[in-house]
Amino acid sequence: IPVNNEIVDSEFDDDDKLSENDLSDNSFSFDDFRSNDKEETKNTEENKPTSKENEDEGDVVPNNVYNGKTYYVSSSMGNDANDGLSQEKPLKTIDKVNSLNLAAGDNVLFKCGDLWRQTELQGKPNVRYASYGEGEKPTFYGSEMNYANPEKRTSTQYPNGYAVSGIVSNIGGLVFNDGECVPNFVNTDSASSLTLNGQFCFDKSLGKCCVYSDKGNPASLYSSIEVINEKRMIYVVTGDTVENIRIKYAAYGVQCWGGNDIVVRNMDISYIGGRSNSSGIRA
Repeated sequence: IPVNNEIVDSEFDDDDKLSENDLSDNSFSFDDFRSNDKEETKNTEENKPTSKENEDEGDVVPNNVYNGKTYYVSSSMGNDANDGLSQEKPLKTIDKVNSLNLAAGDNVLFKCGDLWRQTELQGKPNVRYASYGEGEKPTFYGSEMNYANPEKRTSTQYPNGYAVSGIVSNIGGLVFNDGECVPNFVNTDSASSLTLNGQFCFDKSLGKCCVYSDKGNPASLYSSIEVINEKRMIYVVTGDTVENIRIKYAAYGVQCWGGNDIVVRNMDISYIGGRSNSSGIRA
């Protein structure tokens, strides 16, 4: 779990990676690509929390006891005009949750099976964030959308190069079909340098993220293309408990700067990190 900026890698082992020599025949097998960028990076000034995040931690509830109000949140059934105090009238967005005047001992529960994209949950002191209902864990994605849309990805002037607009340059990686393919980042400013299936870069002249594929448009080959974005998904403070939530495709999964009695458990966290910091180091 990425607390204090420790990077959690995907479930792939180093033994799973193939060298470029193994791929020199230019054969198409996205399954075998794994990111080579494993280097850990330290916290940078750009990621430090704002003064608001370090504000007074409020009334402390001993031993992480949460017997206050319970708020329910559902992206599929909710409405931010609701009070959120029952499963029948849940809130909808994480932005609304962040605006709540939560008290120590309160609970915020997210509906199982629901998905929220590219929105940071800002923890309040001594609050529990968890799930309700049945099914898969509620899921937070740093990726803004599923980019497996042929209209989003177009060919370039480079042979077998495909580009998609709307992606920032400082991404941590791409994930196709939930891990069926994890393209390799190439540190170059031009897609003309890409020569192997599964390589990607940010082409400065095009202003787009580009992927090499000699088998056609990746957006047609895969049903899911997600971007590991430079978001952090959950920021926690003293007394918080976060449990039973899935987090994917972000720079940071759960992050804190100091604090005590923080509990993070029963989480599914994957495809975290990989972005560049202000010094250009990739983690």
